[in-house]
Amino acid sequence: MWGASDAPNLAQLRFGRLTMETFSFKPIGIIFTPYQDPQRTPIQAAASLGVQGRIQIFPEYQESLQDLEGFSHLILIYVFPFAGIILCK
Repeated sequence: MWGASDAPNLAQLRFGRLTMETFSFKPIGIIFTPYQDPQRTPIQAAASLGVQGRIQIFPEYQESLQDLEGFSHLILIYVFPFAGIILCK
């Protein structure tokens, strides 16, 4: 059993490394929605029930994702490239 001061952190347990302070990701596609005006875009998905969007996967990644039909959910990590800079207080 570890003491509080020598217990491994979550990054050590998950990745077998000392720490994982930052990571980067590369886009593999683009998400399209019918919303054009950021002020009218719902903040929560519950406010847009029945609204459909689409995901365009870049050609070089399409083969890697071909067997997704068997899954019930897909988690998308996305950024808002046109949101501008927001400074935290």
